[in-house]
Amino acid sequence: MSLEFKYKKYCYIDPFDMVNVTYMGNIVEAKNIKNINTECRILKLKDNKFKDKATGEIKDCKKQIENRSQGDISLRRTRRDIGKVINTNCSNENMKRCMFVTLTYKEAMQDTKILQKDLKIFVRKFRYHYGQDIQFIMLLAPQIKRKDAWAWHIHTIFIFPKKAPFIDNRDIQDLWGHGITNSQYKLYDKIKNLAAYFIGHLRDMPLEEVIKAGIPYDEKDIKKVWINYQTGEKLDKPLLIVKGARTKYYPPNFKILRKSEKLDTPRKERKKYHELRKEVGYRIPTSSSTLQITDNENGWSNTIKTEEYNLSIGTTLKPNARDLKAINYIKQQQEKEMKNFTTDELNF
Repeated sequence: MSLEFKYKKYCYIDPFDMVNVTYMGNIVEAKNIKNINTECRILKLKDNKFKDKATGEIKDCKKQIENRSQGDISLRRTRRDIGKVINTNCSNENMKRCMFVTLTYKEAMQDTKILQKDLKIFVRKFRYHYGQDIQFIMLLAPQIKRKDAWAWHIHTIFIFPKKAPFIDNRDIQDLWGHGITNSQYKLYDKIKNLAAYFIGHLRDMPLEEVIKAGIPYDEKDIKKVWINYQTGEKLDKPLLIVKGARTKYYPPNFKILRKSEKLDTPRKERKKYHELRKEVGYRIPTSSSTLQITDNENGWSNTIKTEEYNLSIGTTLKPNARDLKAINYIKQQQEKEMKNFTTDELNF
């Protein structure tokens, strides 16, 4: 299967089209998919092969990837899942219950089995001292000094039942016991979309660090950001980062996200687009995009339109021309139904 992906940074969704809506705290995502597949189109076979149910063809499965940078589709899906977990559990309403801790290793520790063991012990110790009902989200990322010398570091969000207490960073460092730790409490004063902030840590690196580490990069992967990666504060001048610089250090099938079991899950609904627009107060989307997927080999294509609304940003607005068109049409239909109902009642 040879897939082509084309992106556009805008989209048009008809007011009466159906959208899949995901509610994640103060973030609301609407997704319109042209062709929805409701069944699996392939059958897994032995000897690393699969059968295409539509054509009956037997094909070879793709070669096992060597690192996560080669599994671009899978990596995008992972980032989306991480974003949903963070935004659902760390919205503006409960941000003050969150404590943010970065755990580092003083040595170049790259063993994933040791990493998993260390994290389990740390969480057990933390809960013993500060409460068994504390929930957590952990994002694992490579901290790179040189391209041949790196170590795991862990971005952790602890979620307390009530407002997060002050805990001295030296106490956390003693509990961790493997290197320096950094704790923060006031990201909620600075970051409007916490998921986007953390996902940036997992994938991208400042250009200055990439050059210092001697990591090869492509100039087309450089972009500007206006938020300090360490503090979350706005910058006076943009920081140049290299997209995807960290991804090749993730082993295949590596779980970037570790989380506790009792976290809240996103709420999902399916409704017409004009209903969503009314629900979000006719706000301007904070982001929008159109993804066109084409399978040239099998003559198949699909279009996915996505809008995201941050309900903590901006205010409600008056309906735009597209919204008014839907509102007027619905009003006319309601008046027509009422007129027919009255006529039928009189005839009776």
